[in-house]
Amino acid sequence: MARIYLLFLFVVNILPAQKIVKKSIINPDIEVVNLDVSDIYQISINTVIGNEMLIEASIDGEYSKEILVNIDQSGNTLFVNSGFFTNFTKPNDKLSAHKVISIALKVSLPEHKKVLIYGTECNVSAKGNYDTITITLSDGRCALENIQGTAKVATQSGNISILADSGKIRASSKYGNVGKNIVPFGDSFYDIHSVTGDILLNKIN
Repeated sequence: MARIYLLFLFVVNILPAQKIVKKSIINPDIEVVNLDVSDIYQISINTVIGNEMLIEASIDGEYSKEILVNIDQSGNTLFVNSGFFTNFTKPNDKLSAHKVISIALKVSLPEHKKVLIYGTECNVSAKGNYDTITITLSDGRCALENIQGTAKVATQSGNISILADSGKIRASSKYGNVGKNIVPFGDSFYDIHSVTGDILLNKIN
């Protein structure tokens, strides 16, 4: 497995204990992007024309300098996740709750990729043109805007919103509410499910 580390190649100190990390990747052989957002509170993802992938991480917190965003490539799949440097030992003290790490990602990908995003409390916003984009969350919220291709979303309690000019939508929530707004039929397919979260449907004016 090829292993690439996204280090602090481009660092800007905007606020105390905040770091901005940017990484550019050009590899036309990558077809699948796997994003583990278990330790990330927010991710926004979109697509662009071309072969360049851009990943920007905003990291806040007292331990921000100890955070590493990992990028691994195996075959045609790119894996992205975050964690502490291997030699860092997190102090076990009562003040740790005030030293929580906050990580936000902005991701731009070439069009027509297969994307998998999975986590717990992460809030996800996505727009663009994909082969498929699959999002699995617990109580994180998910907002989809005019996805081209196939979007599959499943949450436990997180609300899901769809803003689209057209598409085929299959939406259900076992204990939540599903919006009744009508989105005109189109080529894109939204397969949306939640256990207790609400699902909102809106047409782009």
